[in-house]
Amino acid sequence: MARRKHKDPNDPARLARIAARREIDEALIRHWPGLVEKEDDGWVMRFSKAYTRWANAVFPMEAGRYPIQNKIEIVEPLYVQQKQRPLFRLTIYTQPEDLDKYLADNGYARVGRTSVLTYDLTAPAHDGDVELLDAHADRLVLGNDLHEGDNGHPSWLDATNAWLAYGIDTKMPPARPDVLKNFLYDTHYAMHLHDGKPAAAAVFVADADEKQGFITNLMVDPAFNKTDEIGQRVALVRELIRKARAAGLHRLIVEADMEKDDLHEHLTARLGLEERYRYWYRAKMFF
Repeated sequence: MARRKHKDPNDPARLARIAARREIDEALIRHWPGLVEKEDDGWVMRFSKAYTRWANAVFPMEAGRYPIQNKIEIVEPLYVQQKQRPLFRLTIYTQPEDLDKYLADNGYARVGRTSVLTYDLTAPAHDGDVELLDAHADRLVLGNDLHEGDNGHPSWLDATNAWLAYGIDTKMPPARPDVLKNFLYDTHYAMHLHDGKPAAAAVFVADADEKQGFITNLMVDPAFNKTDEIGQRVALVRELIRKARAAGLHRLIVEADMEKDDLHEHLTARLGLEERYRYWYRAKMFF
């Protein structure tokens, strides 16, 4: 039996791929900061009153100088004081390399797996995009205000809050507009319409200086069946690709929740997005 060849950790092509993916991740992290951020020895801690994991997690940006155990003993009480579960956001490129294992061995469960995909807006449109985009252009509602509806449609905030509460007897905690307005660049709240009603929603953020856009918070009306849930979100991303290209952007960075379904596979197969890497969270189960 032939021996399995081990990858050379110093292979130039491998290092270039890692550098490219880290550049994407740093841009993604930067575009939506927390309401409050603290940095200590290469770790950025975000606090946003427990609304979204993204805005309330530790982001290990560098390995730092101090042992993991010492740093965690400092970090955990900061979140407990805020009555929040200690939470770390990780990728396979996170330093130090043994951080994920250390957290797993110390009571942190993996949650919130997310696929990060990109779309090259400088390349020709993917097969089938052009006619579909033109035919469905009137199905996109794009606004700058969370609270205002358009042409008789509910506001982005009202629509998504209704979806979050769907099928739940107790009232869900409302979304926090202060967090949802805290994006670093030009922000648009997008909804895709089906039969004249909001069917899918996302936040579309455009960084004009770097000519790149971000699609995050992809949501869908849970009244649809699973197949249609995916189809409505694919349609929304397709429409935002058209808008991003028209705005002169060169690249889109898109997040797809892998805990809910396989949307990321449909974005790749149907729209030509490329999965670049994945991230996940480690959440302290008992604190």
